[in-house]
Amino acid sequence: MKVDPRHLTLVLAIVQEGSFNRAAEAMGMSQPALSKSIALLERSIGAKIFDRAARGSTLTPVGQVVARWATNMEQSLSRMKEEIKETSEHREGPLVIGATPSLMLGLVPEALARLFEAHPNISARIVEGLDDELTSALGHGKIDLLVGPVNGLHPVDPEFIEIEVALDPYYATLAPDHPLATSPSLRLLDLVDETWLLPSPGSTFFRAVEAMFLVAGLPWPRNPLVTDSLQMHDRLIARTGYVGIATKAQLLTKERSIVAVPLADVPPRSIGVKRRMRSVESSLTEEFLMHLRQAALDLSLHRSA
Repeated sequence: MKVDPRHLTLVLAIVQEGSFNRAAEAMGMSQPALSKSIALLERSIGAKIFDRAARGSTLTPVGQVVARWATNMEQSLSRMKEEIKETSEHREGPLVIGATPSLMLGLVPEALARLFEAHPNISARIVEGLDDELTSALGHGKIDLLVGPVNGLHPVDPEFIEIEVALDPYYATLAPDHPLATSPSLRLLDLVDETWLLPSPGSTFFRAVEAMFLVAGLPWPRNPLVTDSLQMHDRLIARTGYVGIATKAQLLTKERSIVAVPLADVPPRSIGVKRRMRSVESSLTEEFLMHLRQAALDLSLHRSA
């Protein structure tokens, strides 16, 4: 199957404009010429891409696949231009790393510092966000890799590959004067009647916490306070007497305004890197992964098997 990249650009124009007529006008071509190009593309792939109606054109299921890869193509070309520009100006990169909030506190900054030390002329950008939005950005080529939880409850999309770097144990977080703060360890059952501070839906961390209660056979906490702000988490735990959940990676740089007690009945989560399956990674991406592994060891995170 031979596909003309110019035809993929036209697919995106139709998606953006909503109709063949408006897309043709936007692309500075006639509507018959646009229709002919799409017909050639459909012949090449052996399937229909658009359903055309009086109100406009919509993608077929196959068309959705074509549009996704067309978007990836445009994003890859844009990133190629960036890299050519950086190279011509004697800089390395660009390297764009997405990371979840919990790993922005210690692990990712430590790995980046080591990379910057080895490559002082690197051009890099860090994007912080929740797993779902970063996974979308990774799929569209907007970031090179995603540092966050891996090996979760749901199978990984075949578009991606996950690489485990370390195991990250869970802790209950409490105010220093909480009656359970001096416990050597706790179980979720010990905390079932507490008032909880929990993450919001849309992240792997939330789904992991949700699974903890399901596996333990415990009801979801009643009326929990919900926040994704790690700074807010610490202050509220210290001031309100609420109970929260954090991992060792989240606690690496914490001041002791809160107390962290190991959760004995909750297995550690896996943290690592998610990357695109079919992408060709730069040497900087590979080196960052090497520094991430070493930083995890040096920060005393559990070594993965």
